[in-house]
Amino acid sequence: MHPLLRAVAERQLGLFTAADARRAGYEHGEIRHLCSSGTWVRLRRGSTRWPRNSRGQIGGS
Repeated sequence: MHPLLRAVAERQLGLFTAADARRAGYEHGEIRHLCSSGTWVRLRRGSTRWPRNSRGQIGGS
């Protein structure tokens, strides 16, 4: 995850918007792919969550 988007997600309990991702440099197609692959979890249109690991931390293992 891009450092700018990671910082946003960490401040917002793992949540970020598609607009946040685009500001960090992700293209629409990349966002769609990351959501469909399960790397990111789409909560509703425009709201996304980066999955937490087994220790409850944002991302990673």
